[in-house]
Amino acid sequence: MLPGVAEPVVYPGSHCQGKAGGCCIVIPDYLFSPRIAVVLQERLCMYAVVPYFSETVFMRIAHFMYDHRGNPWLGGGGAVREWEINRRLVERGHEIHVYCGAVPGQKMTDWVEDGVHYHSCGVGVQYAVSRLSFNCTARGRWNILQKQTPFDLIVEDTSPFTMLPAVRREHVPAVAIIQNFMGKRLIAKMGPIGRWFAAHERSLQKRYRHYITVSRFLSDAVKQQQPDAEVTVVYNGIDDVAFIPRTTDKVPGQLLFLGRIDRYHKGLDLLLTAFEQLSKDDPDLSLVIAGGGRDEAWLRNEIAVRNNPRIRWTGRLGPERFDLLAQSELLVMPSRFEGWGITAVEAAAVGTPVVGTLVDGLMEAVDNGVTGELVAPDADALVRCISGLMRDPSRRARMGAAGKLRAANFRWDILSKLQDEAYVNCARMSAAP
Repeated sequence: MLPGVAEPVVYPGSHCQGKAGGCCIVIPDYLFSPRIAVVLQERLCMYAVVPYFSETVFMRIAHFMYDHRGNPWLGGGGAVREWEINRRLVERGHEIHVYCGAVPGQKMTDWVEDGVHYHSCGVGVQYAVSRLSFNCTARGRWNILQKQTPFDLIVEDTSPFTMLPAVRREHVPAVAIIQNFMGKRLIAKMGPIGRWFAAHERSLQKRYRHYITVSRFLSDAVKQQQPDAEVTVVYNGIDDVAFIPRTTDKVPGQLLFLGRIDRYHKGLDLLLTAFEQLSKDDPDLSLVIAGGGRDEAWLRNEIAVRNNPRIRWTGRLGPERFDLLAQSELLVMPSRFEGWGITAVEAAAVGTPVVGTLVDGLMEAVDNGVTGELVAPDADALVRCISGLMRDPSRRARMGAAGKLRAANFRWDILSKLQDEAYVNCARMSAAP
C-alpha cells in the first residue's frame, strides 16, 4: 500500500544555505524516494521534500546498538540520535525495540522510555566484557520476541566492535546505520589487532543492501565498497532546547570542549597541549571540559599534573549544556576523526563559533570560514587559530550569527521523518519480487 500525502514537509539540505535561495520542490508520493531527496540536496542544491503521510505504514522494528544514553563508557552522540529518532518514530505509530549493551549498576534488563522498549544484553562488569557479551547474547534475546511476533525490520547501528552475523542471516528486511568510519585509525589506536577490526569495519559496508549514513563522506565510503547499495543520508540533529532564545552573556576568554572523554578520538591530548601554550600567551583564557567517557581517569590525572587553575572539568551535562555553550567564546573540537559533529551544530544554534579539525565529518558539520574555522589536527594549528579568533570579536560575532541560521536545518522532527521514509523504502524494496 502506498501511503497518501496530506501535505509536504520540506527537508532543508545542510549545505544549501545561500546557494538555492530557499528553492524547494514538491514530489508526489508515488515518485518520491530517499535517493531522490539526496540527489536534490547534493546535486541541485535544492530543498528536498519528505512527504507527510495521511496513511502511515506502521512497523515493528528491532534496533541493535551497543551504546545508549546511560552507557558510562560511551553514551555519545550516536546514542542521543537513537533516542531522539526512535521516540519520534513511536509517536508516528511504530513499535521500536532497542537491543543495547549492559552497564554497571543496571537494575533492569528491560524497560520502556518514551515509548521505546529497551533490552539490555550481556554482562555490564567491564567495557570489554560488556562488548563481547552483547555480541554473544543480543541475537538470542531478539529471537525470543521474534518467535512471539515477527519483526518487520532489523536496524543495526554498525561498529567495528559489534558483530551480529546470525541476525543478518534472518529473513527480515534490514538496514545498517553508519555513524562513523575509523579505518586506518583503528590500527594507529590499537596496534596490530586494529587490522582485524578495520577489516571487519570494511566488511560491514558490503553486507547490506540498504544503508543510512550521517554524512555524505560516509555515504561515499559505502558506495566505494558497494556501488549498488541504497544509501540515504540523514544528518544528526540537535535538541529543540538549543533553539530557545537566550540572553546569556559570554564569559570573557572561555573556551569549551563538550563531548565524550576519549583522549585519541576526540583529540583531548591535543587540546590540553594547545591550551598550555595559549594560557601562557593570554592569562585571561580559561578552558571548560564537559563530558564523560572511558578516559576520565586519564583526564583527571592530566589536569592534576598540569596544575592549571584555569582548566575545569564539569563531568556529564544534560540540557544545561546549551547555557554553557552560549556562555563560551569558542567551542573547540580537536577530533582526529568524526562521522558527524552534533556538538558543532549545537554550538551554532546558540551562536558560538567552532574551532575544529579538517576531518571528514566536521567538514560537513561546520561551514569552514563561515560558522567556524577548521585546521589540521595539530596542537600548534589549534593555537594559531584560537589566538586569531580571540583577537577578532567582530569575526566571532559574524560566525555566531551565521551559525544560528544554518542550525535551523537540523531539527530532529525533520530528520526523523526522512529516516522513517528510508525504513519504509527498505521494507518495500525487500518485499518486492
